[in-house]
Amino acid sequence: MKKISLAVAVIFLMTTFVFAQTSKVVPKKATISFLKGEVKIQKNKTKTSLKAKLGVALSEGDKVETGEGSRIELKLYDGSIIRIGENSSMVFEELKEDAGTMTDVSTIKVLFGRIWLNVKKTIGRKQESKIVTPKVTAAVKGTAYRSDVDKEGET
Repeated sequence: MKKISLAVAVIFLMTTFVFAQTSKVVPKKATISFLKGEVKIQKNKTKTSLKAKLGVALSEGDKVETGEGSRIELKLYDGSIIRIGENSSMVFEELKEDAGTMTDVSTIKVLFGRIWLNVKKTIGRKQESKIVTPKVTAAVKGTAYRSDVDKEGET
């Protein structure tokens, strides 16, 4: 009986070790696919703002700010689309994939303004897409979604 218990314990530990080795978190990107007007990008929580350009890749921690009459569209790695309206500000809090659990994770924090998402449903993968505003957090699963946040944080 002790040999069986020991064998079960060894198999459990080996399985856990193998799973831990294959559970890789991979950062993902969003690419600027449409741009109108003045849009600023703040890369990975730095203080420096850059002028947005078509084709530029954004990643976790990047902030997008649109000015008066400006708009931007971002295409995510999974085919989902994000549109950000004029006078808006948002941050990619999370943008990654966990290869071990086959989960795509994206969390977008809307500081103020208007954001529209068309989240693609993926087959064979789990999605954890969230929109975070000062007063509301919404989980989005394979649908179109719009959020408006004013300067006082009302959603």
